[in-house]
Amino acid sequence: MSQKRHPFAAVTAILLSGCLLFAGCGSTTVIRTVPSGAKLYMDNEYMGTTPYDHFDTKIVGSKTNLHFKMEGYEEFDITLSRSEEVDVGAAVASFFVFPIPLLWIMKYKPIHTYELTPLNGEIADDVTIAPEQAIYSDGSTSSDGKAMNDDKVMRLKQLKQMLDVNILTQAEFDTLKSLVLNNDSKALTDADVVKLRELKKLMDSDILTTNEFETQKNLILTK
Repeated sequence: MSQKRHPFAAVTAILLSGCLLFAGCGSTTVIRTVPSGAKLYMDNEYMGTTPYDHFDTKIVGSKTNLHFKMEGYEEFDITLSRSEEVDVGAAVASFFVFPIPLLWIMKYKPIHTYELTPLNGEIADDVTIAPEQAIYSDGSTSSDGKAMNDDKVMRLKQLKQMLDVNILTQAEFDTLKSLVLNNDSKALTDADVVKLRELKKLMDSDILTTNEFETQKNLILTK
């Protein structure tokens, strides 16, 4: 004798599978640049300016071509691949509707940050960085935490660039690096970095003497 299947149970199983599958197939990432405000093209389609929140339901290993354009900076190309982190939601869903969710078993990292290169190696005027919060293992977030997030990495790169073009001495670089790593309130702000670079340009143009440059720089560093 054949067993009669209950229609309601079958419909429920289909709906449950669909919900699990949908929950596990999407992935989100924030695409950021230093400086912020670059035009973003994805697979040759203009999407907006950075920072940009991206979401898709592409399968594992799918690639998306990113192209960045910003006045005063070199154009930049890179490929975004959906193969960076395991998606727990898709892994759980695979137990119910194996093997379909495995197509979405990988997802993007939460944040992608790319540093643009000024044209002709000039010192960049705009060093604005979009704010970011550190993400901790317990799921909490805080911009005051000591975790090494993308903001800190980019801040350290800015300091290194200023060291390389003789805006900062090695001692000043080491001191400022320590402030960044420890989230000290005396760390340089974006506005401070812009002022220092403007002072360097004035000195290079013989508008300021070396002594005047050092005096103005110290006022910024010892605020």
